[in-house]
Amino acid sequence: MITLSVIKADTGGFVGHSAVHPRLVAEARREIERAKSAGLLVDGCVESCGDDISLIMTHTYGPEAGLIHSFAWDTFQATTHIAKDLGLYGAGQDLLSDAFSGNLRGMGPGYAELEFEERPSELVLCFLADKTEPGAWNLPLYKMFADPSNTAGLVIDEKMHAGFAFEVHDLHEDRRIVFDCPADLYDMLMYIGAPVPVPVGQAHPSRFDRPPRVVALGFQIKDGRLVGPRDMFDDPAFDGARRQATEVMDYLRRHGPFEPHRLPLEDLEYTTMASLTKRLAHRWTPITTEVATPAGL
Repeated sequence: MITLSVIKADTGGFVGHSAVHPRLVAEARREIERAKSAGLLVDGCVESCGDDISLIMTHTYGPEAGLIHSFAWDTFQATTHIAKDLGLYGAGQDLLSDAFSGNLRGMGPGYAELEFEERPSELVLCFLADKTEPGAWNLPLYKMFADPSNTAGLVIDEKMHAGFAFEVHDLHEDRRIVFDCPADLYDMLMYIGAPVPVPVGQAHPSRFDRPPRVVALGFQIKDGRLVGPRDMFDDPAFDGARRQATEVMDYLRRHGPFEPHRLPLEDLEYTTMASLTKRLAHRWTPITTEVATPAGL
């Protein structure tokens, strides 16, 4: 069995939130090579999307392995140190703890892991995203694995005809449910209705902080070795989607301090919202039943 682990974190933006400094990428690649030489990893590579560094690794320890998560944590600590030396934006901002505690759950970095028996020809796609939320994947995953108008194989391929099981997470209540589609399709759509594809070279915004960036990296895997990556979005066929996303961004931008351009109140942790709430607390009064009458009427 081989395990594919993709672990990412923002340990410092260059310039602002827009990109990852080359020195951070170089340091992460050095750590990957050391881990391969030590036998911890079968293979690995370092990629980025926006200001996030992603470690794409193969190994034999299974998902949630403490050794792998500890290695990723130490790597992000090393890149954070460089980011601080360079004065990069938000250095180490995704590292929410001072010490590693067994695995990365709840510690800031994001990760996705898959354990599988390697087939004679094994391919994987790694989707990296920045400036978006986990729910950004809901629609494309639904279209790929549950919509026959998008994926004709759901109708004509005998192995796909039975459908797929979707595991949906409620991140607020820390719970999950599995929908067996197509039987549970309509039920599932009630829960998943809650990014723009770019080639790697364009995955670092310099105009505003949007639209979301999504990178698709394709690999062949042979004996645990990563053959690639191939930049799957480096294709003029996606130019229309990129233009449309930019047009939508410009429209949203015109809303200024109003949502949806501005984040909702609960997501404004990096702003003056906390101090403003404290300063204005004494000015809030209960709403009475009296209706104010304009003067002179």
